[in-house]
Amino acid sequence: MGARPDRARIAETDFSAVSLYAAIASTGLVVHRATETLRPGLLDDPAAELLRQPAGTPVFVSDRTTYVLDESPVVFDRATILGTVMEIRTERVATGLSLRWSRLKH
Repeated sequence: MGARPDRARIAETDFSAVSLYAAIASTGLVVHRATETLRPGLLDDPAAELLRQPAGTPVFVSDRTTYVLDESPVVFDRATILGTVMEIRTERVATGLSLRWSRLKH
């Protein structure tokens, strides 16, 4: 497939302003798919400080691997999501599944 993406360029991206897929696309790669595991966890000390929450606060931990067209993994990322600000909804039918994440409105 040629040269790998500029990992430093992706790693230095401000993901509060640019989506992961846009950052990958800026390297010339095309995202094909991603696998994601979402599990419960507890906020550790470094993340608690960054999120201004007490350590031990319940969170969701998302581990995602993103693959490009030749099935090569291009990015592994982990997100810590406060349960107080995120809602995950699924809609299931006999032939599939719809999953939607949304920010809780307070």
